[in-house]
Amino acid sequence: FCRLLDLQTTCRCDFACGSLFDTPETMLQQAAAVVLEVCLPMELQREAGKMLQGLQDGCRVVSYSALHQLSVGCRLAVRCEGGLTLSTSWRPSGHLFAFYTQSSQAVAACDGGDALQDLRGTGGCPSRARRLRYTDDVLGTPAESYPWQKGDPILVGYSWLPFPDLGDPEDASSGTLDGVMWMSAFVVKVHEDHFVNVCYEDDGTIE
Repeated sequence: FCRLLDLQTTCRCDFACGSLFDTPETMLQQAAAVVLEVCLPMELQREAGKMLQGLQDGCRVVSYSALHQLSVGCRLAVRCEGGLTLSTSWRPSGHLFAFYTQSSQAVAACDGGDALQDLRGTGGCPSRARRLRYTDDVLGTPAESYPWQKGDPILVGYSWLPFPDLGDPEDASSGTLDGVMWMSAFVVKVHEDHFVNVCYEDDGTIE
């Protein structure tokens, strides 16, 4: 949390950095702007869209992913039909972000959002979540319980080949064709069905 204060006018601007899903409802209700700096899988996009319905009228929202029309009675009005182009680490010349204003009433589905549909497909943020896709179809059914808790540090193993067992981090040989890449992350949410959402430490991607 930090604060900018204009010593002449005494106007202030408060900044809070953290997970949207851990943000108190009262803080969201007071926010003048929300910036979502991670690429979320679709199930978390829907959850984020629902949470953003609690924003005050006129609040600005900038997001990697298109979040409009993901919840009933969505009030996120597309502020810029072509999106907002901002310089990023992977594209200094500018990358397209969705830009909204919270309306006082539900917004029609066809009201200016067509140009942002690519942000829901492969044309969005070139993040790890998009590149690796989902593993639900190739992994076995989760066990009845796991010891993971929110905030636990973990290592996520990935290989281009469909190994049923990736081994251990000390066994990895990432320089070879069949090598396993181990990525540092931490658990951000444990679901009732024992699946988890993780956040990668190197770039903040959540999947």
